[in-house]
Amino acid sequence: MKKFILFLFLVFVISSQKYYILAEDITKKLDDLILSGDKSLEKGKYNEAISFYDKAIKIAPTYGISYNNRALALIGLKKYDEAIASYDKAIEIDPENSSIYYNNKALLLKSLLLFDEALIEIEKAILLNKDDATLYNNKGLILFSLELYDAAIICFEKAISLDSKNPTYYNNMGNSFSKISKYSKAIETYQIAIKYGSKNASIYQRLGEAFYKTAQYTKAVEYYDLAIKENPKELKSYSNKGAALFELGKYSEAIACYDIVIQKDKNNYMAYYNRGIALASIEKYREAISSIESAKKLDQANNSEYDEIITQINSVLEE
Repeated sequence: MKKFILFLFLVFVISSQKYYILAEDITKKLDDLILSGDKSLEKGKYNEAISFYDKAIKIAPTYGISYNNRALALIGLKKYDEAIASYDKAIEIDPENSSIYYNNKALLLKSLLLFDEALIEIEKAILLNKDDATLYNNKGLILFSLELYDAAIICFEKAISLDSKNPTYYNNMGNSFSKISKYSKAIETYQIAIKYGSKNASIYQRLGEAFYKTAQYTKAVEYYDLAIKENPKELKSYSNKGAALFELGKYSEAIACYDIVIQKDKNNYMAYYNRGIALASIEKYREAISSIESAKKLDQANNSEYDEIITQINSVLEE
């Protein structure tokens, strides 16, 4: 009854809900219907879930949670306009809890890339509940999507002031700092996120990138290694580690990273190109040319650039 489905991005759907006073037998039946709907929703049986929620609505027409969860099932069916209408109905009949519904509506609009409309809805939610950190976090994410990074940082700072140990807020703020090239601030913020429990390949990867941007290549390699340990299937970590090793002059180790990428993704032209440059750096010129030729075949739009590099390497061979 108080269960909400979370969208697949770093946001929180508010799940507090006040109960209406209903006759005990009606309350029991209502609980059972909504619980059945929630179970169907979890299983992806969206039409079945809607049927349960509709029955709940007939029993208690002014119970907002039924419309809220019905909207989630409609989203599963990609009936977004109907889902928005269901959130609007929840707002209309249950104003006391409307901050919940405005928030969830905002998240739906964000997922539909309707960022300006999402911003309007989340601001309505905040006006009704100014002490909820998750609302400021969600507003920050919407502003981030609008590329208003400084404004997003202010929202994440507000969320942190209300919930100072939530790693998600630090993580999101770190992403915003990275977007405006404040990499030292990003590093500091990501490290706080890790301190409070955000230990995953994604944040290690972003920390590695921030260290790389500040020319701290050894630290970058350290965090790329952590990212690889957490998720060895993510090829970007190997590519980025190779770039950091290259900057450290560790060309053979860089080549080994690019070899891993190529082995798993034979169409990755950048891996072939970077491998070629690293090979040329250790005077393996013929292998370098071969690798860059492979990149050229996969990225024909930039053939002239590859030809220029190959010509440069050939000139060294002819000396």
